[in-house]
Amino acid sequence: MHMDDVEKFYYFLFSKSDKKWGHFSRKVMEAANPEDNHKIIELEQFEKIISEVLGLKLTEKQKELLFNTSGRIIHGKKFINISPIYSQKFLLEVRNLYHNLKIQENEEDDAVDAAGYTGNFRRDFDR
Repeated sequence: MHMDDVEKFYYFLFSKSDKKWGHFSRKVMEAANPEDNHKIIELEQFEKIISEVLGLKLTEKQKELLFNTSGRIIHGKKFINISPIYSQKFLLEVRNLYHNLKIQENEEDDAVDAAGYTGNFRRDFDR
């Protein structure tokens, strides 16, 4: 549904974090619920950590996006899933790697097997 927007949001946080991402993700993990493998955090706590560590303020639209895509209400408080935070650095590295690949179109793009498969199901050997 809005998962692309959520991914863009976390990418935005990552890009604004400069070298604070490790500290930020640790703070989020400490505040997240250990019973849910540190993947669920109260929205207000998350907003406070973003403000304290990254110096950013969540907009109402961003809060709504996070809550509508992965939120739930538990005991009258809003909680969100923050698991994309833990993989954001890896996803950025993959995105950069993919972007930096230099792929050229070949006229002969037939598959070649380095092990020597010739397309024959049976090979004749001289004995």
